[in-house]
Amino acid sequence: MLRLDEATVLALAQHAAAEEEDDQLGVDVQVLMNSSLPAEDIHALWLAGVRRCFDPVEDGTDMGAWLCRLSDACSKRPLERDPGLAEVLCSLGRHAARADPPALIPS
Repeated sequence: MLRLDEATVLALAQHAAAEEEDDQLGVDVQVLMNSSLPAEDIHALWLAGVRRCFDPVEDGTDMGAWLCRLSDACSKRPLERDPGLAEVLCSLGRHAARADPPALIPS
């Protein structure tokens, strides 16, 4: 399994934001930071999203601090609120928290 460290993940985020002008990661991070999801659910979503290549909690960082670091590395485009996104996020978070982590990761 591919494993990345924090510095590599942050560098990739900065590259995506600067070189590719990709704002989606920054927007997603802002949505998670502003959500009412518990840290455990955000952690489960993160692990599923990155296919367990980097686990900030395993490396000693809580999810709130990790999201702040990631946000600092990303574009600062203002958050555009999608009214349905919070509901979808909460549903995914509840599913991720209950699911067996390997089941969340596409093969």
